[in-house]
Amino acid sequence: MCFFTPSSTFDERYSSFGFNAAARLDEGSMWPTAFGVAEVDDAAAERIAELVARAVGS
Repeated sequence: MCFFTPSSTFDERYSSFGFNAAARLDEGSMWPTAFGVAEVDDAAAERIAELVARAVGS
């Protein structure tokens, strides 16, 4: 349902946290499926938790 790709894997400047098609994140006809993550601070961790809860339908 979700995945994390560390920046070091592909020598990128940021990591990514994304969702596959099973995630329930639909918003109209267009919505993000991955998010760039520069660092996981408290705000980012909270946002990730919210997105995961929404993706699983909680």
